[in-house]
Amino acid sequence: HFATAFQLAGSATERERLFILGSYYQAYKYDPQKAMQAYEALVQLYPDDYWGTHNLTDLLIQNDKWEEVADLSVRSATLRPSSFFANYGAWDILSRMGRASQADRYLKRASSLMTPEIAKVHPDMQVSLESAGAENDLREWNPQAALAETQRLAATFQDQTGEARDDLADEISALYMGLGKLKLAGQWIEKLSLDFDDRNLDLAELYEARGDTAAMRQAIQKQFARREELGPGTALRLARLGMFGKSRQVIARMQEQHWLDMYIYLGKGALALYEGHRSQAIPLLQKAVDESQQFYNPHLSMSADLLATALQQQGRVTDAIHMLQPLEDKHQLFLQASFHLFKLYELAGDARDALRVKNNLLHRMACADPDFPILVQLHRDVKLHASLNSRATQPTENGRP
Repeated sequence: HFATAFQLAGSATERERLFILGSYYQAYKYDPQKAMQAYEALVQLYPDDYWGTHNLTDLLIQNDKWEEVADLSVRSATLRPSSFFANYGAWDILSRMGRASQADRYLKRASSLMTPEIAKVHPDMQVSLESAGAENDLREWNPQAALAETQRLAATFQDQTGEARDDLADEISALYMGLGKLKLAGQWIEKLSLDFDDRNLDLAELYEARGDTAAMRQAIQKQFARREELGPGTALRLARLGMFGKSRQVIARMQEQHWLDMYIYLGKGALALYEGHRSQAIPLLQKAVDESQQFYNPHLSMSADLLATALQQQGRVTDAIHMLQPLEDKHQLFLQASFHLFKLYELAGDARDALRVKNNLLHRMACADPDFPILVQLHRDVKLHASLNSRATQPTENGRP
């Protein structure tokens, strides 16, 4: 019917003609540039056209045009100030892009427009709105405030039922992970239903943070056994475990499912790195960083951490530092990547910057478990260097240090 509609487009109204062209090049004879041109013309002439806006947004996302996605989402929310979904969409993209002050307006609107009926159908959206404060506090390196917000969320858990209960437990476990409180994160994962889609993914991430390779491997095997959705993080973990064939399977499945390029590059780059093909890994990981650096998300931090590893292995320590530091400045690195930056400064002999990054890490881990692996390693390194410096300055028998 797309071909028939395309043939009749000349006799249709301008609004119908542009929609037909967009649909034809989006769903039948795939040409994303022509489809976007048609939809862009449509929404310029008719800004309130819901399906034109919806389809254009999908195409912009598929083609990594995130600034245009943000602009279009804001315009939709401005045109439909009473629409929960328009305001939620604007908040969601602006928040992901780290524009907290601009996003706050749409967060407040969406929260005020949330109804029990919407929450019943979209419990994940309700949880996202309710946890926005804690997520923002983590992003702003305010762990005490993030912990207080997470505890407030946890206090509402008993009031939840069905999917909302699982979505909330999943979010709370992720927040505790970000705070370095792995024991509590594990307890909240245990509250998830056994058939919750991401249960084994959450466990794999938890065991990875603990450094428990055997348990992480078992969790990943369960992901495969249950045919759960497998993404770039799983491809990375499989490659790290030396399970290269399985990693390739995950990447192939991601490509079949049309995952965004940033995730494909991460998976392929991780696989190439752990297979020992650094010359292949570096451009792939650089593309992963370039494609995702507009966002605050763990995949950007993973990509940057792996790219820094590859550069370091080539002896390019300064390049690794210069790649990570701007992301650290924008609070886009998660704890593991920031710890890597600390180690790189130490390796470069830059004590001042190493101390700066170390102090930031200690501040961010103020609420972490005492045995949180990164915190333990950080304290161990500090003690070791203090001991070595002390020995280096002690006088010898001839009175010289």
